[in-house]
Amino acid sequence: RTPERNRTMPALWKTLNSTRFVIILLILLAVASIGGIVLGECFPTGFYGAEEHYRARYGERAFELLAGLGVFQPFRSVWFHTLLFLLSASLIACSVSRLRVTVRTALGLNFRRSPAELMSLKHHARIRLENHADPEGVGAALKRRGYAVRRDGEGGRLALAAARGGLSRTGPYLTHLGLLFLIVGGMVSGLTGKSE
Repeated sequence: RTPERNRTMPALWKTLNSTRFVIILLILLAVASIGGIVLGECFPTGFYGAEEHYRARYGERAFELLAGLGVFQPFRSVWFHTLLFLLSASLIACSVSRLRVTVRTALGLNFRRSPAELMSLKHHARIRLENHADPEGVGAALKRRGYAVRRDGEGGRLALAAARGGLSRTGPYLTHLGLLFLIVGGMVSGLTGKSE
């Protein structure tokens, strides 16, 4: 590996993971989509002999330049597909970089020993157990309500950790996967589809 590549790959990965980069891409795609609709109205291609018409109107060299820029079919152009590819790469990079933490959070159960840590959570509650209360019964009651429960005991004390809704953290991944399917489907139909 060359030193330039060692610096380029992390910088590229950081850029693909950047929220600012995704926002810029979405703005560019919105502008490109509006531009594509306008170009489609200005240079319609849905009539018989459209290519010959534009060749005769603009000349061979100008026609080839306009066609190369994707003026006649903007949604099939290289620049539009490049924007879609970059958005797809960014979605994949964001998903991959956050996958391990999300899976661990969704399937695991973090055990916090410190009361201060527990009280710092967004949703928390303090429940006082009377002397006759059974901590095991509390754990069973939490399980009946859909919580995953973890026990830990030392020094004659029993500590319980409970959580639920961990799988809901995978929602963004399903959203990203859906967006990727839409983008890939759009690219495939744009490259292979035909308009009559």
